[in-house]
Amino acid sequence: PESITCPSGNMYLIFSTNQTVTLQGWEAWYNAITTGTKGYSSGNNTIKIFPNPVKDEVNIAMRITDKQNLKIIIYSPDGVSKKMIDIPSTSGIINRKINIDGLSKGIYFISVKGETVNFTGKIVKD
Repeated sequence: PESITCPSGNMYLIFSTNQTVTLQGWEAWYNAITTGTKGYSSGNNTIKIFPNPVKDEVNIAMRITDKQNLKIIIYSPDGVSKKMIDIPSTSGIINRKINIDGLSKGIYFISVKGETVNFTGKIVKD
């Protein structure tokens, strides 16, 4: 189908089938302007980290075009690794919620690395 633009920024989508359709499903990706969102784009890869500042849980939304192993690391300003998450051989739209409730208030860095991805962003833990 043709692209749809929604000036208000609000959309409501319903997908339904009569069960005679046997083709692959839909993929939906959108860019939203969100306060406190940190983003990264390189080629067709996109990474967004939100909210920022964060209390207990940080969200990482990624669109990765080439299948690859990803590693997410949260570390302190002095370089100490606080959390590490491996995401094996993946591509497409990936959403991860990372609980950081156990971390002290302050500044942290989130690194996302893969074969074609190299991103580091800063978050503030409230």
